Amino acid sequence: MKKTLYAYIFKEIPTPFLVGMATFTLMLLMGRFLKLAEMVVEKGVPLTDVILMVVYLLPSFWLFTIPMALLLAILLAFGRLSGDGEVTAMKSCGISLYGLLPPPLAFSLLASLACLGVTIYAVPWGNNSFKSLLVRVAQASAGVVVKEKVFN
Repeated sequence: MKKTLYAYIFKEIPTPFLVGMATFTLMLLMGRFLKLAEMVVEKGVPLTDVILMVVYLLPSFWLFTIPMALLLAILLAFGRLSGDGEVTAMKSCGISLYGLLPPPLAFSLLASLACLGVTIYAVPWGNNSFKSLLVRVAQASAGVVVKEKVFN
């Protein structure tokens, strides 16, 4: 019975987690979009390079969005369970609140491992790729950057 209960609770978490990841990542990227749009409009950087820059920046944002999305997902999952009266039903069956902890803890462990993988592999790759692309773009448009009678 506990396996069924744990599977039921565990299935409540991924959807709000993914929605939260997408939302928080977009919110953090909004600050970068203005600079990247300026590169496209003023400096003539190809749109494909700008999209690649965004892809290279994503892992560094995921370090922040994974924990934020995890918190949101667990709160929404248990909020829905509580709102539907399912937590009360589980308590009446003799399951304590501590008995409901294994699914969120398991999902938290998976999210922690994902953060570890992102930190060790994805962030250094993204930063190196972003810097090399930025240098390539700067070399390609070096003549456009210098403007007459403008102090930068």
